[in-house]
Amino acid sequence: MEFMGLDIKVKNKPFYEPGFIPAYKFIEAYLKGASQPYALAWQRKDYISKFSTFIYGTPEKSELDYYYLKLITEFTYNIWGGWKLYLCGDEALSLKIKAAMLDTLAKFGSWGSIKLLFNQDFTVEFLPFEQCPQNEGSKPFGNHLNGCRIGFDGGGSDRKVSAVIDGEVVYSEEVLWEAKFRSDIDYHYNEVLTAFKTAAAKMPRVDAIGVSIAGSMVGDQYYRGTITKEVSAKDMEEKGRDLFRRAADQIGPNIPVVGRNDGDIAALAGAMSLQKNKLWGVPLGTGFGSGYVDGAGNLKDWSTNMAFSKVAVNEDAHSSELLGFIGIGESYISQNRVIEMAEKEGIEMPPELYPAEKLLIIQDYMNKGDSRTTRIFTYMGCCFAHMLPLADLFLDIEHVYLIGRLVSGKGGEVFVQECQRVLNEDYPDHAAKMTLWLPDENDRRVSQSVAAASLPIVE
Repeated sequence: MEFMGLDIKVKNKPFYEPGFIPAYKFIEAYLKGASQPYALAWQRKDYISKFSTFIYGTPEKSELDYYYLKLITEFTYNIWGGWKLYLCGDEALSLKIKAAMLDTLAKFGSWGSIKLLFNQDFTVEFLPFEQCPQNEGSKPFGNHLNGCRIGFDGGGSDRKVSAVIDGEVVYSEEVLWEAKFRSDIDYHYNEVLTAFKTAAAKMPRVDAIGVSIAGSMVGDQYYRGTITKEVSAKDMEEKGRDLFRRAADQIGPNIPVVGRNDGDIAALAGAMSLQKNKLWGVPLGTGFGSGYVDGAGNLKDWSTNMAFSKVAVNEDAHSSELLGFIGIGESYISQNRVIEMAEKEGIEMPPELYPAEKLLIIQDYMNKGDSRTTRIFTYMGCCFAHMLPLADLFLDIEHVYLIGRLVSGKGGEVFVQECQRVLNEDYPDHAAKMTLWLPDENDRRVSQSVAAASLPIVE
């Protein structure tokens, strides 16, 4: 098929979207004729991540150059994050990309997040290609198992907690909750405290608490995420930021608390379980999480956000309920997408049920061999296969570790089978490089809370 004058070949397309054009296939086709060097970089607190590429740099290709570079810049922001963007090369094109990023960040509502996380205002600097900076690195994080630990995993639909003694799990539970629908921050606090108390009761003492959260945490401080999307900014500042710290203080004095994004914890869980590096951890539940463990076995300080990343470029790509953006990761793989497709397939579910309860009904149909649900998980497996080489462009992936409510039961098996088939046929080089891992049912559901428990250092 043709897109923006480029010939793009796709062997396997998700059957709910026959016009699907994977972003990676577009990038491949674009780069075949590009030869003028260009680079960009994102600065965070300690590190600067750089991406070098090529553009055409000619007047007749200016629109194509702009579309390509805007796609890459947005993707690197979602994957790496940062407060400062360096644009290094064609100055006229750089000016247009700056304007585009200002608009994109405003639409995503990212200004406040950048200020909170980096204590810096977003800024852009133009440099020659040869002067584009880079200072990449990573630090060891987690994998501490000594002592009596609580691991908490707060997702959009459920909360999980584990009690871990010297690396052995002595108790785990999973409880549905209404966090993403509740505006009262005291609800979140009470649920977290209940989980902490439940796990604490299974151990002689509590030495540390680790948190995996659908959102952002720095140390024991929590920033807005999926589970508090209905909570006011005022309540988040007054009661939400130190929510986990306050709950821990009810368990005992001076208990260290450390939290990270659920994607990072999924990657850490995979690395700990498989003893593998260069691993992309993907928790699939309410949304589409993502985290990465590098070749040194360390977590990066990256955002690793595929949920907001544009993975399909066709104009009729599926639209996400989130701000109406089309073609982003969460448009294709999320709990809401499964429910939406199930309704189109004629699967009836009581409208008053919460999404997590609807998913359980769908998965029950799947486990009974219902052909309609098989189509749904086959569709998602195909979409995910087209995302893998795109993620690999920035992450260098050898292992993909899939966990979460969305890939529980037979649906997860169908998802992985279809993903592997499409990867073999459309991206054989990546298929030879990557191994897909779907752990056993228990690990798919609670391994994040166990890995979270390993975050704090206990002397």
